[in-house]
Amino acid sequence: MQILQMQVLQTKFTAPVAGGLFIHRGRLAKRIDENRLTPLVLVQAPAGYGKTSLMTEWFGQIIRDGETAVWLSIDHNEQTALDFFVAILMAMHHANIPIAPVRDILTTEGFTTPRTLSIATNNLLVSLERPIHLFLDDVHLLKGRPSEEGLHELVQGMPHNLHLIVASRELPSLPLGKMRARGRLAEFYAQDLRFTSAETRELLDGEGHTDLASEDVDEIRSCTEGWVSGLRLASIALKDAGSTKLIRSGLTGRRRAIEAFFAEEVLARQTTEIQDFLLKTAPLSQMCASLADTVTGTTNGRRMIVELEKLGLFISSLDDEGVWYRYHHLFSDFLLRRLEDVDPNMAAQICSKASAWFDEKGHVADAFNHAIRGNDIERAAGIFDRRCLTLAYGGELGLLAGLAAQIPSAALARFPCALITLAWLSITGWRFVDAGTALTLARARIEQMKRSSDVDLREVRQLDYLLLHRELMLAVFMDDMGEAQTYLDAIMAFENHHDEYLIGTVATSEIYIAAQKFGRINIPALSSEATVNYERNGSNYVAIWHQTVVGIAYLRAGDIERANAAFDEAHRQGGQFGDERSRLAGIATPLQAEAYYLAGRLEEAKALLADHHAVASEIGHVDQLVARFKVLVRLKEASGDLTAVDRLLADNAALAASYGFERLRLAVAVEAVRYQIREGRSDLIGRYIREGDIADTLDKHSPYGGITTIGELKALLAVRMAQLTGSYSEGARLARRWKEFAQRNGWFMSATEWGILAAQMEVLNGERLKAFRSLREVIEINIATTLVSPFISEGDVIVSVLREHVAHDSPVDRFILNLLAHHVQKLGHLPAGASSAEAPDDFDLSEMMDALNSKEVEILKLVGNGRMNREIATSLGLTEGTIKWYLNRIYAKIGVSRRAQAVKRARQLGLIH
Repeated sequence: MQILQMQVLQTKFTAPVAGGLFIHRGRLAKRIDENRLTPLVLVQAPAGYGKTSLMTEWFGQIIRDGETAVWLSIDHNEQTALDFFVAILMAMHHANIPIAPVRDILTTEGFTTPRTLSIATNNLLVSLERPIHLFLDDVHLLKGRPSEEGLHELVQGMPHNLHLIVASRELPSLPLGKMRARGRLAEFYAQDLRFTSAETRELLDGEGHTDLASEDVDEIRSCTEGWVSGLRLASIALKDAGSTKLIRSGLTGRRRAIEAFFAEEVLARQTTEIQDFLLKTAPLSQMCASLADTVTGTTNGRRMIVELEKLGLFISSLDDEGVWYRYHHLFSDFLLRRLEDVDPNMAAQICSKASAWFDEKGHVADAFNHAIRGNDIERAAGIFDRRCLTLAYGGELGLLAGLAAQIPSAALARFPCALITLAWLSITGWRFVDAGTALTLARARIEQMKRSSDVDLREVRQLDYLLLHRELMLAVFMDDMGEAQTYLDAIMAFENHHDEYLIGTVATSEIYIAAQKFGRINIPALSSEATVNYERNGSNYVAIWHQTVVGIAYLRAGDIERANAAFDEAHRQGGQFGDERSRLAGIATPLQAEAYYLAGRLEEAKALLADHHAVASEIGHVDQLVARFKVLVRLKEASGDLTAVDRLLADNAALAASYGFERLRLAVAVEAVRYQIREGRSDLIGRYIREGDIADTLDKHSPYGGITTIGELKALLAVRMAQLTGSYSEGARLARRWKEFAQRNGWFMSATEWGILAAQMEVLNGERLKAFRSLREVIEINIATTLVSPFISEGDVIVSVLREHVAHDSPVDRFILNLLAHHVQKLGHLPAGASSAEAPDDFDLSEMMDALNSKEVEILKLVGNGRMNREIATSLGLTEGTIKWYLNRIYAKIGVSRRAQAVKRARQLGLIH
């Protein structure tokens, strides 16, 4: 055989021009440079992924760097090992590498074994004494030919200066594992060659599609999965169909250009066995060997998957263990079209088999989705009905909602468990109308089942319990504690029920309802009971809600330390379901912000609300909304941002109306009255109060067994209005009743707030000593706590009373001194132990003036000029009660306790002459 007589095409040795496909060069440049001297580099991907483009760029870079590179594109001429080595040597010759030393071996009969040729070629390469980079393209064409043995021999005896870069659609049968373990192998696969969004944009721009929006480019990339040839075909389709029409209708494997590519370049090249396997597994969204055996009716699933992976037939592994695989989306579309041509009913039959297989294995979403793929709605609804409780207990609410959205309402109506579970989704999302509708349908279906002769009584009993539980939850989340108590009593009378999740939620609900109804409970005991059941059930999701409820109860009980511990735990557990700022992780955030605020940790409270600004209006109980609103109003008011306060009042009134949350509406009304009285804008109070909020006498707002926090808010509103009208004695009496009622039942936060409000009414009534006694009672309740803000938020009136009576020798005094330290900037810098009535005349008058706002300065001037309260009220358009409230604030700020002292101080401040 004469080497000069061989017909070898020159193009085999010249790297082809890849045009615009070098776009990914920058992204892969570092890896190319890092692996320049790696002995073996494998570039393996299906057809059209740009393997040749990457190799060409690599080849060109080596040439530009002055090194030696040899290119050989394998074709059908390399039938034997001799043909393979002859082709390599001819490529070396074309690269100006002398091949004379091996010419005689190639032309000598009897010495043409692969081993001989390998040794001779390797010796030639070693003699060159410089790195040689040999590029072999389309190596998959060697598979199954005698020439494949030549590649094995070349790799087995690779000299130290040879760097082999091979591209193949299939995994070549080389000792890859051994070379990988020795660090002698670099690998580039389809996932490395897929175009990024930026590269996709650059390619499409280069094709003239510069008018595409970013979302359109992302859609095209998603459909093609970054497959380079797919992007090229999409570009052609864009020109034919127009961008808007193509993207609206979807880019699929059924488009003519894409279908032709797969038919000619992929499917037609496969054996009948492989084609049959591809078609029968095409309807699967993902597959493993066992599933493939089930739908194909064979036992060769593992062997076929391995073969497909080796052949590079657009199949991707979904895990590191090589168990689960899927086809490229466009390839799957193409195969489905071919399957429909063969048998229009086969895809549905395969999906039915797959659905049953997934259902048996406990893969709910896949079982459901394959039923939907096969258009078997009844099967899909049945799967959902059987599995929905497990998904709910596991906190997979997003999955639940996604599956339910695919089932028509008429089909769902036949499955009460599904309806009851969907009601739970609607309840937690505050879609109360939807929840009520679902429960009504479920109730009707359960009654229908009871009339059936073949009904399973245990199943019906379970459904009755579930329905009662959801009605309890609906009442709790709608903040209807009367209804909630009724359902709680009924469900606790339900005998022989063993669902740990439901038992736990009943205990949690008992804590919550008691906290809203001033009921006496043992919070630790009930919390422990609920937690044990949740742990038995394995539900981490519901534990987040439980810890939030426990925190609410402890906060109302005045135990800030335990409340914060519960909120911390809710936040930690929520973080397990995603980012720490996720909706679940943030359920407790507004409540913890309130706990921080109550303890005087204002900056921390502000930071929490800023980090989780949207959470409170998306998920949780009404308590989250009320807590967020109150803390924000107090913080904005303290900072002097009165415009923000007005906006918060209006926004939260609207929010309360949109969901029908009466407690939030009343909380807004109470804060609005308190704030507007303080600002002297009593004319604006009426917009937040409804008819029926305030009874005709204060006594009708007295507390009683079973009253809820809504009743408490109405009583607060009534006392605030009593302050406005000057009914101080009556207001103080009602406040004391509430304080004693809350204290007696163990809800010390309410007792504290009512005691402070009683003291304020007593100050306004001129009974400062009585007011201090009321405050002392409250302090004795809270003496072991870090409570600060409830005392300070009522302003200088309360603080001035505390200041007058503080000493240094008791726990109560130490508590008061701590309060004064927090309030020092608002006290006019009076000495720590001084009585305001005995305040010296020589302290800093400028700081005292700074402490007064414009309204207070105006009132002090009028007092200094001898005007009486009624006259001042008439001239300023305020009530006489409001003027009296203002005067007490003014007295506290200027260090006096009587009107005559105030006149003297006004003269010292230069307000009168």
